[in-house]
This record gives sequence, C-alpha cells and structure tokens, in this order.
Amino acid sequence: MRIDWIDGGPENFLPGMILQTGEGLVIVGDISVLQNRFGGCDFDFEVSAWGWIVKPYELEHIRSMIVSHSRR
Repeated sequence: MRIDWIDGGPENFLPGMILQTGEGLVIVGDISVLQNRFGGCDFDFEVSAWGWIVKPYELEHIRSMIVSHSRR
C-alpha cells in the first residue's frame, strides 16, 4: 500500500486517516475512541504528516455494501 503523505496536521481528524506523530503512527477510526484515549478534543500529540489509508468515498461504499448484505 502506498500512502501519499501530506506535511503538517489535517484540519480535522476523519476516519480512514493515518497520522505520523512523535509517538508513532495513529490510524483514525472512530473519532470517539481518539477523544477517549487522549482526553476530549485536545489531543496531546503533534502530527508531522498525514495521509489516507481509506478515503471517505471508499468508506461509504464499504458501509453501503455491509448494509445491503446484512438485509439478506
């Protein structure tokens, strides 16, 4: 898998992102998990770069496939 890294931090954390921090890599899934882990919305790590593992439109496609298959 190739990740196109973007320098600096993103404006918002969204599911599907990967963040490069001083602590290592952080994969953003459910944002509430990040909020619980790092205490509210004020995350105490600095993001030096970020990229997409799964883009938002791909996540939506996966969700729609799950819903359509769960109705069977």
